[in-house]
Amino acid sequence: MKNYYLSGDNLKRLLPSSHFLMIMRTTVLLLFISVFCTFAETSLSQNARVTINKRNVTMREAFNEIENQTDYLFIYNNEVDVETTVSVRANQTTVSNVLNSMFSGKDLSYAMEGAHIIVTKEEHSIIQQSSKKTITGTVVDINGNSIIGVNIIEKGTTNGTITDVNGAFRLIVDDNATLIVTFIGYEEQEFTVSGRTTFNIVLKEKLTALEEMVVVGYGVQKRTDLTGSISSITGKTLNEMPVASPSQALQGRTPGVSVINNGSPGEKPIVRIRGISSLSFAADPLYVIDGMPTKSLEAIDANDIKSIDVLKDASAAAIYGSRATNGVVIVTTKKGYKDGKLSVTYNGSAGIQKVTQRLDLLDVAGFKKYALAYRGSQVPRLTSPWISTPIYSGASKTYGDVNTDWQDEYF
Repeated sequence: MKNYYLSGDNLKRLLPSSHFLMIMRTTVLLLFISVFCTFAETSLSQNARVTINKRNVTMREAFNEIENQTDYLFIYNNEVDVETTVSVRANQTTVSNVLNSMFSGKDLSYAMEGAHIIVTKEEHSIIQQSSKKTITGTVVDINGNSIIGVNIIEKGTTNGTITDVNGAFRLIVDDNATLIVTFIGYEEQEFTVSGRTTFNIVLKEKLTALEEMVVVGYGVQKRTDLTGSISSITGKTLNEMPVASPSQALQGRTPGVSVINNGSPGEKPIVRIRGISSLSFAADPLYVIDGMPTKSLEAIDANDIKSIDVLKDASAAAIYGSRATNGVVIVTTKKGYKDGKLSVTYNGSAGIQKVTQRLDLLDVAGFKKYALAYRGSQVPRLTSPWISTPIYSGASKTYGDVNTDWQDEYF
């Protein structure tokens, strides 16, 4: 068997030149036909036509109709809202034109990749650029003194700075920004930056009424937070009704405080805060006059009192300990100085006490006559030997000598 190698002169012997040219022509022809078919298929795919007449249908239904009439397959993610309603009217219209009509006015786009149509949501990146500028300024008080550490903040942002030892500041902000200037003990102020680059700021002191704050044993709280636990009476209220004792002024004016007059002239009333807290121990509240604890208010004149505060919650015990178990009555007296000047006022009054409708009682001689007339016999205690017996051991007076008017003794 002979072996032939297709190279050089051997190739020429095996294949005549006419046959070789025919092979070349056939190869070129087949290549051209393949390229033409591929182009025709692509062109046919991109120019596929559909006929649709739908009104107020979801975009998903429109996609399904196009898929049924063509070889296309739609691909999209969850960002595409396929439940949006559309209206499609197409008569032998290309798919690309149908999609352009459907997506008009919507933030959707598509791309044809072979037999697939990829639908995506357009991303709109809006970059808002605002002009920046540098502002400078100083902060002083009403006396012109520089304030160190004042907060200068751009409103609505965390961009800010503080003043230096000279009260000066420097900050880069938006052209339409608003500055907020704050400092402890001073009123907060706001300034508009638009059209300005230099600021000369004067801070005013913040005046807070002391009566709006209450110091308790565990800190400082607002008066509105302790209204139910603290009652106050001003000196003006005390003077509206003349009373013999400051304790009587609490009656009917302080919730949770009970003031009971025992009916005896000159006796101090009984004060109970939130009822009786103990059956076996004293239930009187603790009285504090100008910071000094005492047992009662009877030693002070009601006209000398500036205000009375009644503490009824647990904060009183935090300040005064177990002595404040029954509550605390804090009394603040008036001062002799007002606005730096000596101030003296006098208010005097006088009164008498007299018992009306006293009973006309009998003495010993009268009682003996009454007993004989009423009973027909004498009372044993006024007969011998009792009538001559001392009223108690070692007494100089006997039962027959004593004429006691118990009304005088009681009143």
